[in-house]
Amino acid sequence: MIKQVHCPICHTVFNLHDRVILDTMNTLYHPDCYDYLFEKKDVDTFQAMVEKYDFFHDLLPAH
Repeated sequence: MIKQVHCPICHTVFNLHDRVILDTMNTLYHPDCYDYLFEKKDVDTFQAMVEKYDFFHDLLPAH
């Protein structure tokens, strides 16, 4: 099970299939919550982001 991560704006837990935006500070947002304070780095699903970026790998279940 992936650990719970919350959007910093609306405080809602991201679901695996939620579209999210990753900014240059490596913060995840829902698209509707993104505040444009920092430049976009990537847009994908929460699950894809966690699998794609090493700094999120501690959120994945241990194998």
